Amino acid sequence: MNEDGLRERIDRLAGAADADRDEARAAVSQLLDALERGEVRAAELTPGGWIVNAWVKRGLLLAFRCGANQSLALPPFHFRDRDTLPTQDPAAGGRNVRVVPGGSTVRRGAFLADGVVVMPPAFINVGAHVGAGTMIDSHALVGSCAQIGARVHLSAAVQVGGVLEPPGALPVIVEDDAFVGGGCGLYEGTRVGRGAVLAPGVVLTRAVALYDVAQERTIVADAGGVLVVPERAVVVPGSRPAGGDWARARPEPVCPGHRQVPRSANGRRRGARGRVAMSFRVARRMDGIERTLIRRIFDSAPPGSINLGLGQPDLPTPSRISLAGIAGIVNGKTGYTGTAGDPAVRAAVAARYPGVASGAESVVVTIGSQEAVFASVMTLVDAGDDVLVPDPGYPAYPVVARLLGATPVSYPLRPERGFKIDPADVVSRLTPATRLVILCSPSNPTGAMDLDADLETLARELEGRGVPWLSDEIYAGFAYERTAPSISRFVPTGGLVVSGLSKDLSMTGWRVGWVVGPQAIVGRITAAHQYVVTCASSVSQAAALVALGEAAKPDRAAYLEIFRRRRALMAEELGRIPKLEVTLPDGAFYFFVDVREFGSSLAIAERLLQTRRVIVIPGEAFGPGGAGFLRVSYAAGDDDIRAGVRALGEELAGRS
Repeated sequence: MNEDGLRERIDRLAGAADADRDEARAAVSQLLDALERGEVRAAELTPGGWIVNAWVKRGLLLAFRCGANQSLALPPFHFRDRDTLPTQDPAAGGRNVRVVPGGSTVRRGAFLADGVVVMPPAFINVGAHVGAGTMIDSHALVGSCAQIGARVHLSAAVQVGGVLEPPGALPVIVEDDAFVGGGCGLYEGTRVGRGAVLAPGVVLTRAVALYDVAQERTIVADAGGVLVVPERAVVVPGSRPAGGDWARARPEPVCPGHRQVPRSANGRRRGARGRVAMSFRVARRMDGIERTLIRRIFDSAPPGSINLGLGQPDLPTPSRISLAGIAGIVNGKTGYTGTAGDPAVRAAVAARYPGVASGAESVVVTIGSQEAVFASVMTLVDAGDDVLVPDPGYPAYPVVARLLGATPVSYPLRPERGFKIDPADVVSRLTPATRLVILCSPSNPTGAMDLDADLETLARELEGRGVPWLSDEIYAGFAYERTAPSISRFVPTGGLVVSGLSKDLSMTGWRVGWVVGPQAIVGRITAAHQYVVTCASSVSQAAALVALGEAAKPDRAAYLEIFRRRRALMAEELGRIPKLEVTLPDGAFYFFVDVREFGSSLAIAERLLQTRRVIVIPGEAFGPGGAGFLRVSYAAGDDDIRAGVRALGEELAGRS
């Protein structure tokens, strides 16, 4: 049974007062097996932040119900759930886990990744997830559903609390490379960021305030009631700013009276050149906002790596377009344009969207489609609203929502549907709080294009509920067998279209995008755009005017044919890999390769990069729905495509 089927079964049984006990135990057993294999988790990190899989918790509570109903005619101090959730043997799953003998307990339903070491005696409860290379020292306790990252050190006598109820509550989380000192306690509503250090004896609850001595900043619970220790923070017991002002004060030097500490005539300590020393505090909206996994992979790539992870064409901008930009410079077009953009450029964009745009006033030219998305969401969404985003999908969507105080709510793009949108999956997630639905077709990362019939159904449903859509169509120029569909065809005034010139004419660095929609809304977006960037580059707009005209049509067609040929080449090379099913993407320039049969997509991508110097992007970078898949880009030369796919095949086959 797949994850969706298991979820539906658990939800049904957990909500039934008279659930069949045998069916419940069978469902619980399936859930525990999936947890032990790491296929599902009680919480997981998405591009938009950590989310709770409440259905997993409900399944675990169902497990306790099954165990608690057993006969009580047992020896004293018998745990009534022991027969339901017995101790497991981590080695039985084939993982390289070392549980040192001496009385440790790992309960059924806990996941321990490769390289985990458990020193005795330690206790790891049901639903806990422990990442690769983590060290759990003696007398440590990892509570139910706790999420422990990779290469974490949990020192002796650490207590990581368990959070089963309520099912929607975020469990305790310790992210990758964190160090938790001896005797620390981490309890409900707390999260320790990547690389953070908790000195021995620190106790975290969401009710406490802490002080980060490394960055000289105060840490308090966020608006959602979660205490987040930022990445690379250092927290020491009892540390606090001088003077008791948690918001702004700066700790005194260890030796405040030292002759080298500068002071003014009145004795106040001063900074360089006589200025009063200052302390900067990062806004709480930035908590958990980090570089994408995509960027981290690129940054860690060894020199000379074959890049099949590119999200931009490798071809140069057509010369006629570049020369138009140069002519703009030579002719003095280097000042500001109007805030909404050059009227001629806006008119050329409007001509591409009949029915949606009534003229140039329906268009604002932006700094690429990324700014178009940000300015649009900023204009339409208030703090506390819900924004529906695709999973898997472009990582920026949920992050933009979070930065603006909204809540990203994922709707699934399912492999069994070829990652095409299912209107029912979107409609079922609409609530009174839903303010916007974001779509992307052709899709990044899957290359799938939605079906006209599905988009029409969704358009009518959203129109009936008064919920606008935002259609990101940046890859519309890369559609191979049919014209890229757009939801705007069915309800032209029901939302906004975002796109740009970055992809189909290889103009990523020129940063030209746009928003098209109803004039009244576009006018408000233009106001937001003004205060963010003033206007798009006049030089880039001079080039864009040619790119949007008749002269560039041959270039656009030629580039499409190059990528059509590369798509066929990559399909042929992928087809040589045994046991790998290959599906041609409808659009964009990515294959979304199913490697679930071969193991973790993240682990495969990491090994491929470090041992074979080939960059691909694991599906986890695009949300939980991408796990088990690799995004492989054919925005690369023929030789790199052949060599990179050949290396992937060798990695999947386990050959050196």
